[in-house]
Amino acid sequence: MTKVVITSLPTQGHFAPLSAIADDLVKRGHEVLFYTGRLFEERAKATGARFEPFPSEIDYTERAPGSPPPEHEQLPPAEQISYVLKHFFLNSAPYHDTRLSELLAEFPATTVIGELSIVGTLPMALRAPRGRRPTLVQIGIAPPTFESVDTAPFGPGLRPARRRNATTTRRCAPTPGRRWPTCSSTPKPCSRPWASHCRTSCSTPGARSRTTCCS
Repeated sequence: MTKVVITSLPTQGHFAPLSAIADDLVKRGHEVLFYTGRLFEERAKATGARFEPFPSEIDYTERAPGSPPPEHEQLPPAEQISYVLKHFFLNSAPYHDTRLSELLAEFPATTVIGELSIVGTLPMALRAPRGRRPTLVQIGIAPPTFESVDTAPFGPGLRPARRRNATTTRRCAPTPGRRWPTCSSTPKPCSRPWASHCRTSCSTPGARSRTTCCS
């Protein structure tokens, strides 16, 4: 019987695909630990997995109907994306890294399954090579975010261009959350901000990410 840690953000679109995987693995006889927010505690336990909550500092619940909008929803669309990337994803990485390390010390899983917004698993990949850490699996729960000269940057919800020179304009448009130009035709490290943040916040000096993408 294999031990597996599964983790997702405590929101429906992120949790649901991972809960289906947890349910299937439990039915196959594997021992599963589900690490997510308290909002989904009962549903995580319903899969047959053991539940472990996020640290209180980074746990949150979905906003109740009629409640005041959070701070980031009052920002312009492009700034909302940057705010979410920083405060919900990047800033949570050290907390997740610490808690996952504690859980793995007590629950020695051979595999950690997450989804693209759980960057707390990234320090493991940066800190140790394969064979010295659990196998890391990331589940794609959203449309691909690859860049293209024919489409708008990911996130703003811009309609397809009708102007003849629109691709040139978009080719050099700034992309929210990015720290380098988007008009280069050479491969760029997609995880540069993520890796840099993790090296700084999660004590992974000298670690390098080889993940690249092309414009």
